[in-house]
Amino acid sequence: GVSGGDYTGDIALDDISAVPGPCGIINDGQIRLVGGQSYASGRIQIHYHNIWGSICDNHFTLREANVVCRQLGFLYAKSFGNGYTFGTGAGPIWLDSVNCRGYESSLKECNHLGWRVHYCALSENVGVNCHDVTNVEARLANTDDMSYGRLEVRYNNTWGTVCQRGFTMQSANVVCKQLGYVRGAINFTGGATYGPGNSTIWLSHVRCNGNESNVAACSHSYWGKTACTHAEDISIICHPDDLCTLNPCPHNFSCSMINYTAVCNCSKYYGGLLCQDSHENAVGISNLNCTFQNGFCKWQLMISSNYNWQRHRGSTYSSSTGPSYDHTNQNSLGYYIYTEVSGVPQGIRFIINSPLIYSSSPFCLKFWYHRYGNTIGPLYVYDYSTLLDTMDGRSDNYWYLRQIDITSGVHKKQEFNKIN
Repeated sequence: GVSGGDYTGDIALDDISAVPGPCGIINDGQIRLVGGQSYASGRIQIHYHNIWGSICDNHFTLREANVVCRQLGFLYAKSFGNGYTFGTGAGPIWLDSVNCRGYESSLKECNHLGWRVHYCALSENVGVNCHDVTNVEARLANTDDMSYGRLEVRYNNTWGTVCQRGFTMQSANVVCKQLGYVRGAINFTGGATYGPGNSTIWLSHVRCNGNESNVAACSHSYWGKTACTHAEDISIICHPDDLCTLNPCPHNFSCSMINYTAVCNCSKYYGGLLCQDSHENAVGISNLNCTFQNGFCKWQLMISSNYNWQRHRGSTYSSSTGPSYDHTNQNSLGYYIYTEVSGVPQGIRFIINSPLIYSSSPFCLKFWYHRYGNTIGPLYVYDYSTLLDTMDGRSDNYWYLRQIDITSGVHKKQEFNKIN
């Protein structure tokens, strides 16, 4: 928030995250499901003018629900319901009286009353249950040995690849065990190590907890809905006998077998059993992720300052400014951070820093911001002393998404800096 002098408005932040790869573009008409028990169910939100909003249940039928589920990559819808089933949510109601013929590939192709024209309340927000697939065939392709290669999965009778974005070692272990390699995975690599595929990229952001028996049962993106290219196809190496031969160390480091595990002899600038590219004093981009529900996570306040970002829920203390609900939970019980500007002298800076970050590849820094009030001062995003982005001016009383492409390498603290 900004106050003192000419500024009287609060600024808030919520749901900061970073994911590998470029940010990508969120187009008007893109949809997502929120508030459900799985990624295949929830309240429908549709993107319009950089804001996610809801859809009213007036005249909504299983025909419209099928269009929604197919747009998200599912085969069909099982059921649909209103806000009493999936929660009422918050924010604008974008569409009402949606009427599809059934063959549309996107909900925005269906007839409706017009954007933001509606005759309903948030309790009438509609949601769907889509048919989810939790068991698919998998294989490691494009090599002479079945224990390693490019990961492919078979969905809707078509073999396709998996993107490296968000992929974890636990996910690699689940794949290897699914294929019969009981010792799991040695390693996984992005960048189409064993060649790019030429069919559909079925999944990205595959995150397993380790006890799944099939990779399709893990958390992942919607089927066939990714911003990836085949240059990001993931490859996996499962446990055979000669681990050092099949999994050479990067940077020509020597490899030793210790307790059936390949251990690389790393220089001081690299760490981990396999010498992952991680600067000795830096942490990975996952340390940027924070919903602020249980604290500030890895983000650090300027302890020496009397004026800091505050963690808060519900409406802010200043009138006619700031959010009344958080972005994560879309209600007044969830937390966000903001700057309280009442009685603050002009020129005061509110600063919150990330830890030192290292990434071997480009990544996308995402966050939601709220800038509502009569006069709102600027919000700056820095990478140490380099200015990455500036947000100024007044916005409506909604949460807005911001995305910043960050290059690979060491980043000397991502910084949110608000000047009063």
